[in-house]
Amino acid sequence: SAVRLPLTLAGCAYLLWLSWKLWRAGAPTHREKAQPMTVAGAVGFQAVNPKAWLMATNVALLWSAQSGLLPVMLGFALVNLPCILIWAALGDRLGLHLQTPWKRRLFNGVMALSLVAT
Repeated sequence: SAVRLPLTLAGCAYLLWLSWKLWRAGAPTHREKAQPMTVAGAVGFQAVNPKAWLMATNVALLWSAQSGLLPVMLGFALVNLPCILIWAALGDRLGLHLQTPWKRRLFNGVMALSLVAT
């Protein structure tokens, strides 16, 4: 279609720009320790998260009509909760390692090159 090439080029340009910014990123500035998000804040955040809406819409269209809503919700809980807990724990551990400048540069370089590869 007529919009596919411009959108593809714009998307690639954006990913390359993000990769460059990541490649050149320095140490984060120290700020006051932020307060953790409340449960209500997290729910509100997900309510405006376009990825969450897209995922929920696709799952509702593809699976809930066949198997019902309860099994789909249970499946989401069983898969997402452990993934989120592992993501948070590993992110916390990774943050400790990224305090070392050479480790942070290596990590940023690997992440930037991975983003370019996508």
